[in-house]
Amino acid sequence: MPAPMIRRILILIVLFAGAGFISLHFSSLSAELAALGRGDFELILLALGVVALVNVNMALSYKAIFNALGIEESVWRLIPLAAAASFINIVAPSVGASSVALLASEAHRRGQPVGRATIAATFYMLYDLLGFMLVLALGIIVLIRRNTLDASEIAATFTLSTVAVTLVVLMALGLKSAERLESALLRLARIANRLAAWLRRPAFVDEKRTHSFAQDMAEALLQMRSRKRNFLLPLLFSLTHRVLFIAVLVLMFLAFTTPFSAGTIIGGFSIGYLFTVVSPTPAGIGVVETLMPLGLVSLNVPLGRATVITLAYRALTFWFPLLIGFVAFQTLHGRGLVGAPESEQV
Repeated sequence: MPAPMIRRILILIVLFAGAGFISLHFSSLSAELAALGRGDFELILLALGVVALVNVNMALSYKAIFNALGIEESVWRLIPLAAAASFINIVAPSVGASSVALLASEAHRRGQPVGRATIAATFYMLYDLLGFMLVLALGIIVLIRRNTLDASEIAATFTLSTVAVTLVVLMALGLKSAERLESALLRLARIANRLAAWLRRPAFVDEKRTHSFAQDMAEALLQMRSRKRNFLLPLLFSLTHRVLFIAVLVLMFLAFTTPFSAGTIIGGFSIGYLFTVVSPTPAGIGVVETLMPLGLVSLNVPLGRATVITLAYRALTFWFPLLIGFVAFQTLHGRGLVGAPESEQV
């Protein structure tokens, strides 16, 4: 089958997956939209503006990483690309691989180094996780001080911490030696593929590509190492990402006239975001809506208010960006996102 036809089929799969995802969770979406109608309209509009800034911040984070790797990119080009990457990660979840493929496809279309674009997308996922872990640490302290930390939150935190530590160790190995990084990646790939075989699923990782990926990553790390700013700026944008989401949560408390403290906001946000990441469902759909209200109740928020705040917060931070991402994906596809490099197009 010709490559352009394969790409069109992949695009159709993503679009059908998006439509199916929304139809399956339509009742949840309806409940969250209904919750929005019961809040202060002006504050909800302000929260929508903050959510729009989240996407701009994502684009700035991508730009900082691209620039550190020697790839010049416009923020205006990256804004729709970041939105589309978030959308495809939700409707076609594959541990972030979907967004990596999207960025690699765009790099190929524009005649840029595909390997560096792939590494940039990988670094974005790493910084995104590290930024959240810093905020999560504050949230865990709040939950411990209020004696509300339960087993599910401990298990989810442990899982996420294991992933974060693993990624940091891999970065440290890459800074020292491409061979050490390759060896570690190969071991992880074999473990992942054994797990896939046990689950009777196709291999998660192509072990043959481990060598080239390790070489590219080590080279990228050495290039970033030349300036500390290259490491710190993406982390700053990742932290800003969380601050903006926290601002949305504060606005929801204000919109529904619910008293709160700094500890309530940090703890509630940490619980919600934690189960967005560590969840058996895409972006924590259904799980966050169930557990976040319970977490807020444990932080002395009345159940009714906790439920409405959670539904409104999710409508703004999940469903609205999902819609924007769908539109961005459609727009980029219409412009020929998936196709030959620009030099080969008529």
